[in-house]
This record gives sequence, C-alpha cells and structure tokens, in this order.
Amino acid sequence: MIEDLSRWRELRRIGTTANCYLIWDEITREAALFDSPPDPESIFKMIEAEAVQLRHVFLTHEQSIELLPVHFPKFLLHTSAKNAPPQHRNRANDFIHLGNLRITNRTLMDDKVVYIVGNWPEDAPHVVIIGDTAGIPREIVQEKILTLPAETLLCPRHGPFTRVARLAGDPASQGR
Repeated sequence: MIEDLSRWRELRRIGTTANCYLIWDEITREAALFDSPPDPESIFKMIEAEAVQLRHVFLTHEQSIELLPVHFPKFLLHTSAKNAPPQHRNRANDFIHLGNLRITNRTLMDDKVVYIVGNWPEDAPHVVIIGDTAGIPREIVQEKILTLPAETLLCPRHGPFTRVARLAGDPASQGR
C-alpha cells in the first residue's frame, strides 16, 4: 500500500535501498535529516530543491556521516552512539524544537533509537522515524512504538511507510 503523505507536506523520504528522511518547519525553513543514505548527493539536491537550512541530523543507529559536515558545517548531531561526544548524545526526555515541530527520542537498545516528530501543521498525526529493528525484542517494540496513537505514521529505514495500528495488527485499521 502507498501511504498518502499529503498531511505531512514537509516530510520527504530520500533513498531507495536505505531510507532517510528530511523534515522541515514550513515557516522557518529549518530542516532536520534522519539518517544518511549511502549516496549523500540525493540529500544535497533535496535540501537545495526545498530551499531549507539543515540544522539537525538525527541518527537512529551508528553510521557514517563524514560528507555531511563538509557541505553543512553548522548542524547539530543527535545520536545514541556510546562513542559520541556528550554534547551529541541523546538524553531521555529531551525535546528538540525545529520551528513549531517537536522531536523526542526513545532508546530501543544499545545505540538504536526512534525519533518521534509531533506538532505538525493542521493536526497531522505524529511521525516516528525508525531505524533497523532487527534483533530488537518484540516487547521493546511493543512498549516504545506500539503504545503510540494508532494513526502515528511509521517511517522505517527499510521498507514502506505504515501506521502503528497496522503494525500492531489492529483489525479496524485494515483497508485504511
């Protein structure tokens, strides 16, 4: 099923084999990138095409972003990697503001984390950026992701968009 993203006008998926996501505030044009594709050229083109300023990079797992600082030297990095400097490590209960958007994090295990983006224009449901959940116990996914509202949009690193209701197996969500 192809997800209708018209409610999230300031959300773009970038990549074909490994998804990353670009979001921005419609007023300030400040942007955040979630993860990095193997070919960062697509990010550079998208940022230029949307005329936004990259302010934050959020990593759902440890990965290389070595080419990003060359093009965007002033972004803030957010990660749960243990070897990251303290100023870049996610903290529980942090709220990062991107214009009117609010971004929080939930650690799944080790360096794996999901980011929840809320306060979208026109009351669009929350968006959760999910990295690779392989090896994460079902109980943790249940507690950290599936407890979110049913209409929450899930944006995985690999695979199609889905909703919490579909992932949780809610029969009422079938056909939406």
